Amino acid sequence: MAQGPLKSIGGYLWACVSHLVRCEAEVDKIKAKLDSLLRNKRDMETIIENAHYEHKAASEAVKHWISDVQEIARQAEELVVECKGENPSWHDTCDRGDTQNIELKNEARKKGRVKNPIRRLQVGRLATKLLARAEELLHCRNDLVVLVPCIRPSNYMAVRANGMEFGSRNDAMRQIIGAIKEEKVYVIGVYGPCGIGKSVLVNQILVNMSNQREFDQVIKINLGRKPGLDEIKMSIAKQLNSKRTILLLDNAWEGLDLLELGLPVEVFKILVTTQKISVCKSLGANVEVMVDFLTEQESWELFKFKAGLYEQSAGIGSVEEKIAKRCGHLPLALDVIGTAMCGKDKMYWEGALAELESSYPLENAEVLQKIYMPLKLSYLNLERDEKKALFLMCSLFPGGLEISEDELTAYWVGEDAFNEFHTLEESRRKIHMRLTDIKDSFLLQPAANGSEYVRMHNVVRDVAVFIASRLGEQFAAPHEISEAKINVELKKCKRLSLINTCIEKLTAPECSRLQLLLLRDNSGLQELPKQFFESMHKLVVLDMSNSFVHSLPLSTQDLTALQTLRLNDSRVSSGMWLVRDLENLQILSLAGSSIDSLPEQLGNLEKLRLLDLSSMESLEIPVGLIFKLRYLEELYVDSSKVTEDLLIEIGTLTQLRCLQLFIKDARFFSQNDHIIFSIDFMRKLKSYIIYTELQWITLVKSHRKNLYLKGVTSIGDWVVDALLGETENLILDSCFEEESTMLHFTALSCISTFRVLKILRLTNCNGLTHLVWCDDQQQSAFHNLEELHITKCESLRSVFHFQSTNKNLFVFPCLKIIQLINLQETVSIWSWEGNPPPQHICPNLKELNVQRCRKLDFVFVARVAAMLSNLERLTLKSNVALKEVVADDYRMEEIVVKHVEMEETVGNEIVSADTRYPAHPADAGALMDPEAFPSLTHLSLVDLPEMEYFYKVRDEIMRFSWKSLVSLKMGGCNSLKGFPIHGASAPGLKNVELVHNGDKSWYQTLISQDASLAERFKTTQE
Repeated sequence: MAQGPLKSIGGYLWACVSHLVRCEAEVDKIKAKLDSLLRNKRDMETIIENAHYEHKAASEAVKHWISDVQEIARQAEELVVECKGENPSWHDTCDRGDTQNIELKNEARKKGRVKNPIRRLQVGRLATKLLARAEELLHCRNDLVVLVPCIRPSNYMAVRANGMEFGSRNDAMRQIIGAIKEEKVYVIGVYGPCGIGKSVLVNQILVNMSNQREFDQVIKINLGRKPGLDEIKMSIAKQLNSKRTILLLDNAWEGLDLLELGLPVEVFKILVTTQKISVCKSLGANVEVMVDFLTEQESWELFKFKAGLYEQSAGIGSVEEKIAKRCGHLPLALDVIGTAMCGKDKMYWEGALAELESSYPLENAEVLQKIYMPLKLSYLNLERDEKKALFLMCSLFPGGLEISEDELTAYWVGEDAFNEFHTLEESRRKIHMRLTDIKDSFLLQPAANGSEYVRMHNVVRDVAVFIASRLGEQFAAPHEISEAKINVELKKCKRLSLINTCIEKLTAPECSRLQLLLLRDNSGLQELPKQFFESMHKLVVLDMSNSFVHSLPLSTQDLTALQTLRLNDSRVSSGMWLVRDLENLQILSLAGSSIDSLPEQLGNLEKLRLLDLSSMESLEIPVGLIFKLRYLEELYVDSSKVTEDLLIEIGTLTQLRCLQLFIKDARFFSQNDHIIFSIDFMRKLKSYIIYTELQWITLVKSHRKNLYLKGVTSIGDWVVDALLGETENLILDSCFEEESTMLHFTALSCISTFRVLKILRLTNCNGLTHLVWCDDQQQSAFHNLEELHITKCESLRSVFHFQSTNKNLFVFPCLKIIQLINLQETVSIWSWEGNPPPQHICPNLKELNVQRCRKLDFVFVARVAAMLSNLERLTLKSNVALKEVVADDYRMEEIVVKHVEMEETVGNEIVSADTRYPAHPADAGALMDPEAFPSLTHLSLVDLPEMEYFYKVRDEIMRFSWKSLVSLKMGGCNSLKGFPIHGASAPGLKNVELVHNGDKSWYQTLISQDASLAERFKTTQE
């Protein structure tokens, strides 16, 4: 009977002894078993990682199994560290031969052995339990259901399928709904790119409004297949059965005559969806609504839904995200490509990405049908073959890359695509018009650089590349491409684009059909074989911009048909003499290239029409070279080595219409002994940029005629006669030393010198005392001026001073912007002598910015302020003497006295009065209308320590209604005694900004005088 208990006790003791003695062996067993278990865990995690490609997810049982394995691994690692002095995570570092880690490991192993018998017993027991649990987990591994189908959220489809749910659609949706409800709106045009979701959005709006009984009936006519008028009439007649009817003309490609259709617009509401804004205009749409691309987040959400990606495994930088970005926020592409990828495995996704980045990304039949066909229809609806060819030419550039009109013009002229002679200006204008038409069809997009650039959506480019490949006309290589593939395409196509490819070597190919070759931005290609161009007898356009090739190959001289050669920013530094034999060359662009001097042989290029030498400051130009290029229409020169001989040669170019010229030596502009450029020469130029500082080229705006001078102390007669009268944008920096009026250059022969000037910038002209001092006849000098910027002119006492007997004069009628910065001696902006003063001073001024004018104690007199009904922005900052913004008219007396004293010290002013009028006291006049400044939206009063009032008359603080004001910025006005607005004024004020919040007691004191004002400002700031 005692054997049972004794046996149990014996077994227990034996187990304890075994644990005590074999502690390390037990730990080794669990360590080995753990390695097997972790391998199984990693395999399972790999399966789960790729499960979302098949629209599956990990089962709950598998999630628990993985969690249990992780817990056992944690406990086992602790035992291994304690018992063996090892951490499994050390293995990798030790294998790399890290001596320091090995030493640390050995030291830990010595310290880590368990010597306490009780603890050894505990470790042995725990190891045995963990070993049993690990074997159990391994055994049940094969019985687990690893993956289960994903369960979509119940509302997921509704949210994602409805285009109205996207936030970027809200504005368009509100506009359409509002237009439908508006009684006097009869025709509504909804336009946007192909595949953007116009029809989906409009149909959803109509369904919702129909459910709300907003109207009785919707008649939908699909114009995509271009039905005839009779067919449209019949379709409408069959469906018409109600009074409150909306007619939806979907997918319109051209305008319709609604009267011919017999549609009384007063009865119907007509909605039109179209790709062309011109269709909206031809139909006389009362409201035009654009539907734009989705946002980044919206695009990703739509793509995840369509592709069945409900897990978060597809993150930043993943294959899925790259494919979604390739769709470029276009709903059609996101829908079609996402749906096509749903349920595919990881290898398929990776292959799909490679195909999308290849030359022909539309080989998939389903994708081809659903994306290619709609966009091809857009292409076919481009009215003229020229537009189609230009559209396909744009696809030679990588998707999303900004394409300049200058590049396209150079290619187009080289290919002689217009089939008739045009000047470069005419060609550029035609290119611009056709690009605008293509943009209006949304096959091209405007670029961030401005209206002279376009870009092509990735998906649209894929379609264009596919169309071009089917026509066999051109090939645009992807980044990864073999030399063999290039040689195959060179043999059969007319246009070949090798932009930013991986190629490192090219052989001399057989390419007798090739007409255009773009060999740009290939950093690995540094040399071309000598015979590379030997068989390219039909090549007319060659672009090697940003090429790393250092020398033109000998076969360049065989390109006798070449008409356009571009080497912009290229490393080419030798072999330019080979260009001498290119007798048909019309466009040669070397901007920013590595060439130090032009070879004299370039004088043989008698047909050259454009020569671009910009961004080549050290370039040497041989004497007599430019003179030989008598057909030049456009010349761009940025060399600091421009000589008088070169200037004279340029002046002989009778066909020149566009000139960009950097003249480092400002003394040329002071010459009077002979004429550099004649009046006739300058008047023939359609555009010019002449400047003395290289960095000023970035200041060029849209104006065609620009003159920027620095350090010209006296202006030569030829400059006054030939340049100033034609200039639209003028910068003068450090150009006056002796006191003078603006126009005191030399004896001026024409009072309308600045008749076309639109922008004037004056900086550091320290001898300048007035911008203009004029009488009745001479006020037309700045008649077209739109912007005036004056900075750091230390002697400027008055900006505008007039003497007049004609009160009906319009003074500076086009001036919109005045900016006056850091004028230390200026005491007035506007002043006049004589009575009455002009009644129309700067009537179209929109922005006035006055800063750091230390002697200016007021900005306007009331009479001038009342004339500025279009002023929108008024900024006054750091004018330390300013006491009031608007002064009473009697203050003009003080200004007149100051100017009479000043006039005695200024001689030989050119724009001055021939007859002096006696200074009459100005009328005090009536008070300003409280409705003055009706257009002002932004008012900024900052750092005006002496300002007491905005406007005060006879001790009464005058305030205005400010009906358009939306933003008020104030700070540092510590002497202010009357707030410029009152509680009931500025009803649209949305933003009140206080600067220098360290001391705003002045502000608190002022608004405390008007409780309603204090509450309003508190609410506005919150």
